[in-house]
Amino acid sequence: MTQIRYCHQRAMYLADCGDEQSRTGHQRMARSLWARACREESCAAMMARRDAPGSLSSSVLFRSSASLAVQARLWFQAARLIRLGLAETPPVEIVAELLELRRSVLTRGGVTR
Repeated sequence: MTQIRYCHQRAMYLADCGDEQSRTGHQRMARSLWARACREESCAAMMARRDAPGSLSSSVLFRSSASLAVQARLWFQAARLIRLGLAETPPVEIVAELLELRRSVLTRGGVTR
């Protein structure tokens, strides 16, 4: 298994654990798990970017890690990941999702451009 896939799978496991904690009312634990998932997914995105700059997988991983950062309320990190994802020249669908995440960060997190 590649390191990218390992990091991604670990991130998704942690995100699922965070979702379960959220469903049971443990928001602080959920945010902690989402933050850990964000770190794993960010590592996967950076490795994908290094191995294949501009690839679809790197832009998808950046979008995923930014989404996890939003869930964890890591506003500045989310903004940074969104910028990195947009710099990968992703497909139109991914651009739209990244821009929607950016709007969420700007309105909920108060991060300036």
